[in-house]
Amino acid sequence: MWIEGRAVYKQGTVSQPRSVTIAIDVRGLAIRTLTGEDLAQWPFRSLVKSTSGPLVIRHRDGTDRVEIQDPRTRAAFEAVLKAIPSADESPGRSLAVSAMMVIAFLAALTAGAVWSIRSLAESLAPMVPAEIVEVIDASSVEMVLDVLGSSPALRCDSVDGAIAINRLADRLTIAGRARTMSLDIQVYKGTVANAVALPGGTIIVTDALLKRVRIPDAFAGVLAHEIGHVHHRHGMTALLREGGLILALTLVTGDASSIATGTVRLLVGAAYSREAESEADAFAVEALAGAGGDPKALGPFLVDLASDEPEPGGLLSLLASHPLSADRRRAIETLAAESPMAEGSLILDEDWADIRTMCD
Repeated sequence: MWIEGRAVYKQGTVSQPRSVTIAIDVRGLAIRTLTGEDLAQWPFRSLVKSTSGPLVIRHRDGTDRVEIQDPRTRAAFEAVLKAIPSADESPGRSLAVSAMMVIAFLAALTAGAVWSIRSLAESLAPMVPAEIVEVIDASSVEMVLDVLGSSPALRCDSVDGAIAINRLADRLTIAGRARTMSLDIQVYKGTVANAVALPGGTIIVTDALLKRVRIPDAFAGVLAHEIGHVHHRHGMTALLREGGLILALTLVTGDASSIATGTVRLLVGAAYSREAESEADAFAVEALAGAGGDPKALGPFLVDLASDEPEPGGLLSLLASHPLSADRRRAIETLAAESPMAEGSLILDEDWADIRTMCD
């Protein structure tokens, strides 16, 4: 949701006016009761606006209308609606261009500063249609695997291992109080010890990483870190930030099949911000402790990985784009010390054995 405020809703010519909440996002104007019940959803192309007196917005196919009298709410909505041609105006812009203008105005309003795609990326990420995110994931896997020294043919297909790793991921997702999302954890033989989270919930793990892990808590911490990136939509945020305005609007309004190729290379080159890495670290510590694991296991394992030769940058590196700085390590250790292990077993011994050997 981009912007909202109070208004008066008048249905037809005889009904009593009622106070409502109105909101504008990329779908149009939503009208809801003060308790949150949906009353109407008007697409951009159906809106007719009048600014003589209070700001009035009505639906072109009827007499229903909303009136905005509060000066601050009116100013905000007027700024947004300037970007949208009314139903009674000649449509000189496409919906996609109108949406671009809406996004620009809204960013300026909500940020209170000059708009930039960097400030927009985090807000835009949840708006990208799920089918587009899924195509981005599917189109990215082969290139990601190439960087990791692997290929689709080297996927480890152990049924027991897949069940065990998904069971662990479920525990971490619940313990970390992640948003509702679909994870697809894939394990491959590869030469680079790494785990990579793609925007749509695909998490790629290499057996080289599994071979480096000495205790299940350390691996669970890495897995939780990647789940944290998916939970916070860091991958899509980085992709939008790197791609700029045109990619942002294409992702929000475009066709999945036509944009996948152009986004894959951006995805490989995009880098998480330091704030994103900190958020993923914090999620990992909370999830690991909440699932019954030792959150203090994550820091030493990352230190061990950091002793390797530099790995590829961008999203394909757990450490290379934002190294394990002293501050980041201390932050993990502080969080871990404040997060005692919950009761219960993190993972069964047989499940851990199945995960460790799933590529054998």
